[in-house]
Amino acid sequence: MIETTEIKPGYKKTKLGWIPEDWALIPLSDLSDKIGDGMHSTPKYVDNSNFHFINGNNLKSKKIEINKKTKCVSQLEYDKHKKLLNSMTILLSINGTIGSLAFYNEEKIILGKSAAYINLKNTVSKNYVAGQIESCHIQRVFQNSITGSTIKNLSLGSIRKTKIPVPPLPEQKKIADILS
Repeated sequence: MIETTEIKPGYKKTKLGWIPEDWALIPLSDLSDKIGDGMHSTPKYVDNSNFHFINGNNLKSKKIEINKKTKCVSQLEYDKHKKLLNSMTILLSINGTIGSLAFYNEEKIILGKSAAYINLKNTVSKNYVAGQIESCHIQRVFQNSITGSTIKNLSLGSIRKTKIPVPPLPEQKKIADILS
């Protein structure tokens, strides 16, 4: 995006700045099949298992960080509270720390309320959308949408309404390759 007040041929002015004319500003809700968050209660923990309870603080550098402090749950608890996540899922911290991302990679996890999930449609590049969510423009939109004075919260409604600049898919993939 270009930051200028001068009119540039081939570009259009948006709330996020100047973008190419063939790009669209599309709400995340239109780019996804489902946007939701984790459970709003405390699961029953077990001492050790292959099933983990994660929150926003487990989302770091586009990975789910599972360590010795990560709580475990039984398979029964996992089956009861798991969300339908897939290879197009982006996880986003929405409580306390806002905006940390991770890609879901078949981990056996249940989500707490401070982790949202965005199940993207196959018509967009997951890496491109993640790059946009991490951009200073979208992070600023999130910061302007948070509620709470002691513990900051980003609502699912705000996430759904957040518009990102979207070029044609081949261009999304090229941009994502460059950013990675």
